[in-house]
Amino acid sequence: MDYCFDTSAINRLHDDPSRQAIATKLLGTNHVFITALNIVEAALTEDLARRISLLVLQQELSNNERPLSLPTEILRQLSMAYVQKLPSADIAIDDSDAQFWWILHEPEKLTEIDRQGYPRTKLRREEEPGND
Repeated sequence: MDYCFDTSAINRLHDDPSRQAIATKLLGTNHVFITALNIVEAALTEDLARRISLLVLQQELSNNERPLSLPTEILRQLSMAYVQKLPSADIAIDDSDAQFWWILHEPEKLTEIDRQGYPRTKLRREEEPGND
């Protein structure tokens, strides 16, 4: 069976004292998809140790498979496949989304500047006069 958990479910699994046993059993007979959104939400976790631990758990659950793209990109890919009458669509991240792979596989290298820099910079630019 295939599973794709939202971030709250991953957080609950992370906090469960039987986490390792549950993850081992889950991965023994199932496939778990991690999403780029799961990675983003974990990366925004303020506590460094928890952030790294959540991302390590996601890496384990992903079984070294590419995470699914952000929801808007999944919708775009599925819409394009539908219009082109394709039998399937690739909804996993690609090379243009390498930052998600990097965060998932090297969470300890995610600095506070990386973690918060882009959103804050973008907000500042949008607030400046003339940037409507």
